[in-house]
Amino acid sequence: MTTPVNRPAELPSRVARWKVKRSERAAQRAAIGKLAPAARWTLGLTGAAALGAGAAAVFITQVEAGPVALVTVGAVLLIIAVMGRRISSLSLVDGGMTFEERVERQLSQADTPEQALQVATAATTVAPEVQKNEHISSMSHVAYEEVVADRLIAVFGTGVVDPHQDRRRASRPPYDVLVTREGKRVGVEILFGDPSRTVDRRRVEDRVLRAFTEPDLDAFIIVCNQREPSRSLLERVSEFVPQGKGFRYVRWADETDTPALRRVVEELL
Repeated sequence: MTTPVNRPAELPSRVARWKVKRSERAAQRAAIGKLAPAARWTLGLTGAAALGAGAAAVFITQVEAGPVALVTVGAVLLIIAVMGRRISSLSLVDGGMTFEERVERQLSQADTPEQALQVATAATTVAPEVQKNEHISSMSHVAYEEVVADRLIAVFGTGVVDPHQDRRRASRPPYDVLVTREGKRVGVEILFGDPSRTVDRRRVEDRVLRAFTEPDLDAFIIVCNQREPSRSLLERVSEFVPQGKGFRYVRWADETDTPALRRVVEELL
C-alpha cells in the first residue's frame, strides 16, 4: 500500500511515529549480558577519575551538587566495572537510581523526539559509556533519527522525503530516509554518537559500502551528531563511491545545522 504524497506532517502524527518506532526498537533489543573486558577497563578508569575528581572538589569548592554528582557517578561506574555485568538497579545512600537508570527512564518517558534527544545528548556528553546500554543506545538513535527526518520533511515536504522505511523487513533499504526529486534518489543514513568525538572510520566506510549495493541510488548522505572525519578519510571513502554517484557527510547537532543539511541535499538532487 502506498502512502499519499500529500499527507499532512502534523505534530501529533510525528509524535505517534516516534513512539511506534521506539516500541519497535524496544521489542528487538537483545538481552543484556556480560561486559567485555575492554568495557570494564573503560568503566573502571572513568569511574576512578570521576570519583577522584569529585572527592578533590569536595575540599576545594563550596558547591556541593557538582562534587557529589561526580562521586556518585564514579562509584556507580566502578561497581559496574568490578561486577563485570550491567546492573538493573543499585541502592545508594539516598536510595536513588543509578545514572544509567535515570537516563533510561527519562528517555522512555519523553513526550517528543526533541525531548528524548536533549536527554540523550546531555547524558552521552557527560558519560559516553551510557551508550553501551542497549536500551539507551536504541532510544537515542530513534530520537535523533526522528528529529533529523522531521527537519528534512519541514524543508522539502512529504512528497519528497520518505522516512517510513519498514525496519522489520529483511530487505529494508540501506538507509533511514529516502529523498526523491525528478527521478533522483538520495539515501540518508542517520547516526547518533558521542558529540565530543569524531565519527568512527568503520561506521562511515561500512555505511557507504552498504548503501551503494542498491543500484538505483544516485547519492548517499550520512547525517551524524559526531564531529566530521578527516579530509583524508573522506577522500578514501570517496573511492568506494561508484562513478557518477555522490556521497557527503553532514554533521547535524542542532537547528543551526539545518541550512547546511538542506544545501547538501539540494546539491545532490
